[in-house]
Amino acid sequence: AMALGLREGVDADALYEVITNSAGNSWMFENRVPHILNADYTPLSAVDIFVKDLGLVLDTARSSKFPLPLSATA
Repeated sequence: AMALGLREGVDADALYEVITNSAGNSWMFENRVPHILNADYTPLSAVDIFVKDLGLVLDTARSSKFPLPLSATA
């Protein structure tokens, strides 16, 4: 949503405010987007958490026989 809005010329702060006060909000969005908007790409979580979460997604996809070729490659 942020990328599309910014591409269309919407003010970043206004768009962030709208999304954080709507159903599109999440903890991750509210916590991470300000860092992105400030060009602060400091890692805020460990890679092992990403690996764990991706494993959970892949396990669920396999049990549902739902192909996720890009995720499986990662």
